[in-house]
Amino acid sequence: PFMIWVAGLLGFLLMAFEMIIAAPLWAIMHMHPEGHEVAGLGTQGYKLAFAIITRPFLMIVGLIGGYALFEGFAELVTPMIAKVIISSQDTGGDFVGPFDMIGAVGVYVTLIVIVAYEAFKLVILLPERVMAWANAGHQGYNESQTVDKQQRAHEGAKKVASDTETVQRQNMTK
Repeated sequence: PFMIWVAGLLGFLLMAFEMIIAAPLWAIMHMHPEGHEVAGLGTQGYKLAFAIITRPFLMIVGLIGGYALFEGFAELVTPMIAKVIISSQDTGGDFVGPFDMIGAVGVYVTLIVIVAYEAFKLVILLPERVMAWANAGHQGYNESQTVDKQQRAHEGAKKVASDTETVQRQNMTK
């Protein structure tokens, strides 16, 4: 959740910086010669300002919603995995039981990590989707890709740790 929040906050700060840089141009766009509209050609600037004003609130709502989804899914899955672990201890026997239990815990941890990434992406996705519904969408700064890169790095580190553990087990059996 922290990495996703930082990526979302970085996107917000980049949007705010963009608005600061674009403010003089926005003012000029209000002064076009054919002033048939109140905002003139500066309508897009109001949409960007609206997106900047509402984004922090929507990020907080996304964080709370992500936490609620994560907790709900964890409450749903945890009893099922607990039953799998208990049954593997009861039926596995001498050598297989502990490895079944470790495998079940590995499946549980992997599932919870995936759910955490997907649930807490609401911090980034909720502001983007709500602004798209309000027709005030703003092209983001690829915050989702930043989170995906972090997730792939996490999976790579997990694979290296798993490979190291497999080599150590093979060395212990020799």
